[in-house]
Amino acid sequence: MIIKNKIEHYFFFSQKSGQINLTPDFNGKEIHDPPKFHVGIAGNPNCVPLEAEILKLGRKIESGAEFVQTQVIYDVELTKTFLKEMERYKFPILIGIFPIESYGVAA
Repeated sequence: MIIKNKIEHYFFFSQKSGQINLTPDFNGKEIHDPPKFHVGIAGNPNCVPLEAEILKLGRKIESGAEFVQTQVIYDVELTKTFLKEMERYKFPILIGIFPIESYGVAA
């Protein structure tokens, strides 16, 4: 997968190695101290059926992802089930939360 970012460098993610590699810049100069990237994936703990989401995340983890960031959670019990199922991967998970400022935002 080739991606062009805002600072005009091309880089690609290798699914086999799980690495992001930068190409030389447009002037052909090597990038001597390239930035470090971490590959994250999105997960949905609100998904029904949950097992399909777990299997999809498992494939992404095997492809080289380094952490999961979930969508905003709405059901604590479903999220607990999600976390319990994800334990088999022993993988970092960042839970998405949304602090509600007022009742009007929640309604």
